[in-house]
Amino acid sequence: MLSKKEIVDREIGNKLAKLRTDRRPKLTQDKLYVELRNIIAKREGTVPEEENVNGDKVISKIENGYGLSLRYALAYSEFFNVSLEYLYFDKKSYKPEYDDMKKMLGFSDYSLNKLEELNKNNKNAIDTLNKLLSPNIAPIFIELLDSLFEHSSVDIKARVSQYPGNTFLNEQNKKGYYKKPIMLKPKDLEYQSLFTISEISKNIANELKKNGGK
Repeated sequence: MLSKKEIVDREIGNKLAKLRTDRRPKLTQDKLYVELRNIIAKREGTVPEEENVNGDKVISKIENGYGLSLRYALAYSEFFNVSLEYLYFDKKSYKPEYDDMKKMLGFSDYSLNKLEELNKNNKNAIDTLNKLLSPNIAPIFIELLDSLFEHSSVDIKARVSQYPGNTFLNEQNKKGYYKKPIMLKPKDLEYQSLFTISEISKNIANELKKNGGK
């Protein structure tokens, strides 16, 4: 039977493993070890003692709930941009300040984390996002988001178009017309959806140019 401490350590290890696989799916344990060592070396002016140990073994040990020292915890915290409270305690948010932001904005921890990283490393992206949320462009931007959502849930079955179909002469009434609906196939629906996204994107690009964007 595992002791209370072993259970806690195992939970921390699972959380660290999930951070790596969810946030950086292509990041191997060995590559993560190199990243953490570099952070530690920069902070302390020296590297961890495990010179002759395979990096994947060190990270594997940590992710299995053994050997998370404070120096590695700090390195994990910096690399993944999460708080020590998140690593050591039963906290749902990456950082305490995210709690109110998640309730107010509805963003996930990952989304808030990416926005924070953008603000730190890519001011151009943040500047563009601010412009997209400006009064002139925000309505079109929201329309684009709605279109992207609709595209992600395009029906896999054919359906009748919501738009008027071809107009045919009504043989029973030469002066009258009726509209025959067009049956759209899955590829037609996807093309129609992509076309809508493309047109909205062009409108946004034009508005950005008018507002001094590039």
